[in-house]
Amino acid sequence: MKVSLAGILDLPVYYGTLLIRVEVKNNGTDLTYATQIVNSCTLATVPRTEGMSNGVPALSNSTFEGISNFFSQAGILELTARISLGCPPLDTASDPTAQLQVAGLYGGQYHRPDGVNLTAASAETSAVIGRDSNNQDLGNGWSRILPAGIYGSNYVSRALIAEVGYLELVGTEVLYPRYAAGDSTGLMSLTTSEAYLFTFAGKPPLRSTGFWSLTMYNSDGFLVQNPLDIYSVSDRTNITYPNGIPVYGIGGGPEDQPFQIIVQSAAVSPPANWTQK
Repeated sequence: MKVSLAGILDLPVYYGTLLIRVEVKNNGTDLTYATQIVNSCTLATVPRTEGMSNGVPALSNSTFEGISNFFSQAGILELTARISLGCPPLDTASDPTAQLQVAGLYGGQYHRPDGVNLTAASAETSAVIGRDSNNQDLGNGWSRILPAGIYGSNYVSRALIAEVGYLELVGTEVLYPRYAAGDSTGLMSLTTSEAYLFTFAGKPPLRSTGFWSLTMYNSDGFLVQNPLDIYSVSDRTNITYPNGIPVYGIGGGPEDQPFQIIVQSAAVSPPANWTQK
C-alpha cells in the first residue's frame, strides 16, 4: 500500500534542519518496515512566488566550501558568518548584528579582528557556558535546562544546548532530564566495580503517541559501543518486572509495579538473577 502525506512546516528563518524519526517496536518486523518507509521518501523543491528571500543566498554545497575544519574556532565563525543572513535572530529587540560585526562576522564572511586570540576566547566562552545555571529542579537529583527549544536572547543557554543537546525540542513536546546530584560531571564514567541502578516506581505515564528512553552517549555525543549491541532501553524494549512479566509488549498486561534498569561495564557479567541482559 502506498500512502501520500502532505504537510507544511512554517520556518521562522530561511535555513533549517529537518530530522525525521520512524518509531520501531521490538517485534522483529518493524525495522524492515521502517527502512521501506525511509527509502520511499522523496524530497522535491517547490518554487515560491511569495515571501522570496531578499538577497539571502540559497543553502548549497558552496555554502560550506573552503572551510577546512568545521570544529576549529575559525571554522565555526566562518560558517556562522555564511549562514547568518539566512538565520536572522528571532528576537529583533535584542538583535546581535552589531556585536557580530564587531566580532568580525559580516558580509557573509569571517574577518578576524586584529589582536584576537581565538583559543583564549573559546576557553572563556566554554567557561561561561559551563556556569549556566538556568535549570528547573525535578527532584531527587534530576533537573532540566531551561528554556527549551526556543531561547530568544538567552544565548548562553542556546550555546549550551548546541554543545550538549543539538536540535532540542520545546518543553511541551519532550522532557530531557539530567542527573547531577551535586556532581557537575553527572553520570560520566564507570569502573568494573561500579554500576548505575535506575529504579522506576512504575510505568512512566505516556500519551498514546509518546515514548520514553534511557540512552547512553559518550563524551563526544555518540552512542557507546558495547558487545550486547544495546544502546537504549525504553518502552519499546523487552524489559521485565522482577517476576519476569514483560513491562510492555507481548505478554505484558495492566500490571504496574516497580522495575529496574542496570548500567554497568561491559567487562562485567550482569547479576545472575537479572531477567534481561
